[in-house]
Amino acid sequence: MALVTTAELCDANTTLIESGDLRALHPIFQIYGRRTIFSGPVVTLKLFEDNGLIREFLEQKGDGRVLVVDGGGSMRCAILGGNPVQQAQNNGWAGIVVHGCIRDVDEINGCDIGVRALGSHPMKAKKKGNGEKNVPVSFGGPSNSMALVATAQVCDAHQQLIQSGELHALQPIFQIYCRHQVFSGPVVTLKVFEDNTLIREFLEERGNRRALVVDRGGSLRCEILGGVRALASHPIKANKKGIGEKHIPVTIAGTRICAGEWLYADTDGILVSKTELYV
Repeated sequence: MALVTTAELCDANTTLIESGDLRALHPIFQIYGRRTIFSGPVVTLKLFEDNGLIREFLEQKGDGRVLVVDGGGSMRCAILGGNPVQQAQNNGWAGIVVHGCIRDVDEINGCDIGVRALGSHPMKAKKKGNGEKNVPVSFGGPSNSMALVATAQVCDAHQQLIQSGELHALQPIFQIYCRHQVFSGPVVTLKVFEDNTLIREFLEERGNRRALVVDRGGSLRCEILGGVRALASHPIKANKKGIGEKHIPVTIAGTRICAGEWLYADTDGILVSKTELYV
């Protein structure tokens, strides 16, 4: 059954779809782990920004089950990391579905298990063990050297900066492009709207390992730059009038970013700090 696709199941069971006995979750989940196809009996958890119960469950024998975690859709921290996923793989769990964020993406992608989550986030969750077990849940439906240090490690090593607001994590809204999945550098900012002339002007200069942050007003109507992090791709090209503002504070993905600050990015997420950090 594990090798039957969801499309095949829908085609073969239209009566169950009409009766509501077969339901499809909204396509809000990212795919992680080596198993892109998995199935199994469901075990549920309901919690919020606390992963103590997740660890407790995954330490048990999985017996081919799927752990479904309603994390309240939180985008403020990760409730699942690489170690518990490794444990789940070793204990025979078929998959994990998280209505929330994960971290340690590279490690999870190396595990022989299926994982679905809303996105990745470098900040870790609490471990108080608060939550509910085996309850109905409802989501996804109508009801430099520093460049090689993971953003999760930066967060773990600088809790005080997170609390003081000097280290911010951008909301996990960006897609990853190009071969450099991990990078860092001092920030240069631009604010434009459907016009890429200033971007080209900046990128013709010497980069000196800087990170160009472009606030394009959230527009998804044209392609500005086939860069490293972006909301999405689009086939229509932008204007070239040179309209925009340079070196000004920009606010994107829930975070205010100023020129001269330091940016770190990897597969877990994007961080911005007042100064360069070390682990």
